[in-house]
Amino acid sequence: METKPQLFREAVEINSETRLRSLDRHLSLIAGENQIDWIESMAEATMMICLAGASNALLMGWALLEAPEFATDLYRNEIGSVRGLWDREVARRFPPSRTREIVSLQIVPYAVNTCLAHGLWLATLTHTPESAEPLAQQFAISIAKSASTLLGHSLNSLL
Repeated sequence: METKPQLFREAVEINSETRLRSLDRHLSLIAGENQIDWIESMAEATMMICLAGASNALLMGWALLEAPEFATDLYRNEIGSVRGLWDREVARRFPPSRTREIVSLQIVPYAVNTCLAHGLWLATLTHTPESAEPLAQQFAISIAKSASTLLGHSLNSLL
């Protein structure tokens, strides 16, 4: 018979897996007018998935408090999985180039870590998708601006 802590851990794992599957579907459908718009849309989707339905990240926040040794590893794995999803989409949308290298090595790690942290924070504050959307959009815009600046500076330094 499973104990209460075992059931809780299983629920958190299922919650994380469901969130990742949902994000995977969502990211593959994003179309942006240009690469910076696409990065903005990816960032917003990554944050908003933390608030989506029954698989929202509130349970992860609770697990980080109640079972930190377990949840920390699960959260790190989730970050790695989301990074893999972003890397796959970058490879699909950016031709092999210096731009793709900059996006993969400098923008994606920052975007994934900060978007998941922001999404977890929004879920912990019990935002709904509707109440969080303006905040997520604003944050996604700032990530896109940072990406634009980084790409502009990096590309100009190559000239």
